[in-house]
Amino acid sequence: MIRNRLPFIFIILVTTTIFIAQAQAIPFTPENAVWIEQLNQIGDGYLNEFTYSPDAQTILFAGSLGLWRFDVATPTLPPQRIGNHALYAVTYNTAGTLVATGGVYGGVELWDALTWTSLFTIRAHTHAVRHVHFSPDDTQLVAITGDSVRVIDSQTGETVHQLVGHTRPIYAVEYNPTGAQIVTASFDDTVKIWDALTGDLMHTITDNTESVLCVKYNPEGDLVASSSYDGMVRIFNSETGDLLQTLEGQTQVPYQLAYTENGQTLVALAQDNTVCSWDVASGDLTNTWQVPPVSEFTQHPDGQIIMMNSYEKPLRLWDLQTDETLFTFTGNYLPAFHSMTYLPDDNRMLTGVFEDGVWVWDTTTWQVIEMRQGEIVASDLIATTTDGLLMATALDNGDIALTDVVTGRVAHTLVGHTMRVTGLTFTPDNTRLMSVSLDGTIRIWGCGGSCSD
Repeated sequence: MIRNRLPFIFIILVTTTIFIAQAQAIPFTPENAVWIEQLNQIGDGYLNEFTYSPDAQTILFAGSLGLWRFDVATPTLPPQRIGNHALYAVTYNTAGTLVATGGVYGGVELWDALTWTSLFTIRAHTHAVRHVHFSPDDTQLVAITGDSVRVIDSQTGETVHQLVGHTRPIYAVEYNPTGAQIVTASFDDTVKIWDALTGDLMHTITDNTESVLCVKYNPEGDLVASSSYDGMVRIFNSETGDLLQTLEGQTQVPYQLAYTENGQTLVALAQDNTVCSWDVASGDLTNTWQVPPVSEFTQHPDGQIIMMNSYEKPLRLWDLQTDETLFTFTGNYLPAFHSMTYLPDDNRMLTGVFEDGVWVWDTTTWQVIEMRQGEIVASDLIATTTDGLLMATALDNGDIALTDVVTGRVAHTLVGHTMRVTGLTFTPDNTRLMSVSLDGTIRIWGCGGSCSD
């Protein structure tokens, strides 16, 4: 489960493959752009979380108007609305047979994923349920709100345990790989390890001196790593709660942790965009590298060079093979670009600039050869068809302008979104355009009945 802008863009990119097999769809051209219209809308209201089914054939959206089910195999059909309670969270079990939702008003509901009938609804909390997770063996479900965790039997809906002990909101929770333990991280500066079978508190770890942001088990489940607002990463024995390592190297708050597959290395990403890796056994710092605060990037067609946009260094070229910056753009005025895309001839690139329309670059000299404004007064996001002839531009008001790349003429404007568009892409066969907006919807656009080559 993923939130915010990236998950929606990911949904779009995955669903692009769906439309390639549709033989009746007509590719977009600047000439027929005027006939492009909305074919479908996914979601309504605000969407808070989404999840794929284990077989990737279904996408579920949890939002302010309830649960929506979207069938990947039939993308032109409207999504099915399942239930009408405002939701924060949704998750599948590992077998893909059950779905659990967490409600804004404290309810947890379990659904049969084959028949989409509600199996039970329980009043788990008096406040919103913001996270729901199944145990590795699917027998239990944890629902998290505020400073407490309720462990629920996924077959009966009965509360098995209530994990009570934190004094401030819980920020992260995780089962160990065997499902025997649950670890929680809280703003009360503690990590707590619980027996998942009995609900007993096994250990309260107080070595962190500020709020704990992340907890992560290693693949074997015998170690737990935590990161805290005090800027430190610590490793504990999950059976005894003893502190084994305090990992130093980062100067700001680490907010993401990951073990390598063999469990021998722990990696952390900090707020200052510094990535550190440590040898788990010795606690030694093995590597440190800086990740630029990238707001957007695009890969050159040769696959070797990436162009990255950063608010500190507005635009730079990075060689993937040598890990070197090839060139950094400078000048009296070079704004941060909100989107970028290469044209198929490899010698031009388009960048969308919030205040200044679309800039066209010559990628052999890296000079701006044209600044296109006209009707395009603000360009948060741009996308082009694979032949480079038609460009879609997201405007401030939620509209999408379709522009002839050769002439710069706005051929058509797509109206439908009520808030800013945050994701925009054409399908590889150029027969569909998909957009995601802050209005909580995903819209699919295609040629209407009058469209022709």
